[in-house]
Amino acid sequence: MQHCDEETLALAALEPSSLDELSSQHINHCAECTAELESFRLITSTMRTAGATTLTMPPTGMWESIDAATARPNLRSVPPPGGSPDPIQADDSAPRSRRSWLPMAAAAMVGAVVGGAAVVGILDSDQAAPIAQPVPSASVVASASLQPLGDSGKATAGSGNAAIESNESGLQLGISTAGLEATEGYYEVWLIDPDTTDMLSIGSINAGDQNSFLPIPAGVDLGKYSVVDISDEPLNGDPTHSKVSVLRGQLPA
Repeated sequence: MQHCDEETLALAALEPSSLDELSSQHINHCAECTAELESFRLITSTMRTAGATTLTMPPTGMWESIDAATARPNLRSVPPPGGSPDPIQADDSAPRSRRSWLPMAAAAMVGAVVGGAAVVGILDSDQAAPIAQPVPSASVVASASLQPLGDSGKATAGSGNAAIESNESGLQLGISTAGLEATEGYYEVWLIDPDTTDMLSIGSINAGDQNSFLPIPAGVDLGKYSVVDISDEPLNGDPTHSKVSVLRGQLPA
């Protein structure tokens, strides 16, 4: 099978469910396409620049608080640091359009990448179009095992690991998953404050066996946002947590 084209990979970075089964299988077994997809994911996450502080252990009872929060109809989502300091309360009465920007964003990102490759080809006809560079070597600051939860109702929730990693660009969240079932929507990675149940969306990942690296927003206090949660999200335009958690783990202090 030939490699996935840049348009397909760019759209997959923006919308994981856009991949057909053959393309998804190819990416899972092709290091080059996997690396390029990770590069596109990094591009979509550049608005969340890296940075973090020291880690501390949350108090007793965090699981009950989080479970209570994910069962509430109104789940708070928190803007990235540098924006409004107050958490934003989800308004179920207002229409949302989480995905309405995807076609334009995909077109812009694909145009930039393909255009850049064309310029390189003009400057040096012997040089192939640029491919994604591997993630810089990183040292692990903290890690946690991600345990399956019963919220999803899936026969197999899979398994995973999370790690806070430090590299030359700052801090990132490394997510390794195995056996995540295909979903009609997509999987979203969150950092949760167990004291307040505030949540930060870090990025999306694909089903199956994946290794993903998601930049952590600048200024995030990992002493507060110490729980890693992976949720099964429907394509309904709602940017808040679906209340369907699949995997979850606690980062140590």
